[in-house]
Amino acid sequence: MPCIAPGTNVRFVALCPEERQPLPSGDACGCIPSKQPDPSGEDKCVPCPQGTYKEIVGDVSCTLCGKGTFQNSEGRTQCSRCDAGKFMERYGAIACDACPAGTSTAGLLGQETCSDCPEGTSSLDGQQRCTICPEGTYSSSPRQSRCARCRPGTYSGLGWLQCSTCGLDDYRAQRTARTGEADWPFGIDCTDGILHGTRPGYWSEQVLTVDNANMTRTWECKNQLMCNGTLASTCALGHEVRSSHSLPSEPWPAHHPPPNPLHTETHERAP
Repeated sequence: MPCIAPGTNVRFVALCPEERQPLPSGDACGCIPSKQPDPSGEDKCVPCPQGTYKEIVGDVSCTLCGKGTFQNSEGRTQCSRCDAGKFMERYGAIACDACPAGTSTAGLLGQETCSDCPEGTSSLDGQQRCTICPEGTYSSSPRQSRCARCRPGTYSGLGWLQCSTCGLDDYRAQRTARTGEADWPFGIDCTDGILHGTRPGYWSEQVLTVDNANMTRTWECKNQLMCNGTLASTCALGHEVRSSHSLPSEPWPAHHPPPNPLHTETHERAP
């Protein structure tokens, strides 16, 4: 043993067997990270079991994984966070549970619980985020596994809570078109619950949007070839829109004048 000069600070570090390391004090050994003393009492270190971890040197037991985390392997120094779309509300988990239908983690990792999808959205089991209801569907309640389809004669936009009537039923006041068709009862096409626009051969009083189509009046054009329909109710080539307060708007040949504004009936004008 070498000679040591008086007054010299000397720190002796313990020589540790395999699977042990010196403690911070240096005068004793402890189990390495990821291992703990054998629970059976034998003088040895054993790997942390599944669902636990240990990140320090010492003769202490492994720690249970916290909520929102898991560990499916033995002898680990940390636990893993639950993936998006999964959760864990218990300690010591070896796997995370999938969020039930109608819920999600909003794309977040390491969640203890899942949140309900709001109205206008839905989700399937284990889905990371709630999905906005597409056009033609709706969801009027939270925590829905799927969006319901609009019934014939109604439509919806993205993320709607309910469907709207396809066109305005105002036949007596404005002679709104009544077609008798399930998908377009008032001259506006809402096939599959999606707003496609005014039907060819019909005329709407304004450009159609999902916000106004349920309040828009339509009329059947007496010469159906003059009206192209679509969202903007365009006229056939060579025709233009003429309107008055007492007469519903309807396209007329561009080279002919409109009918008398005081007249209460529309008349077809030959080119």
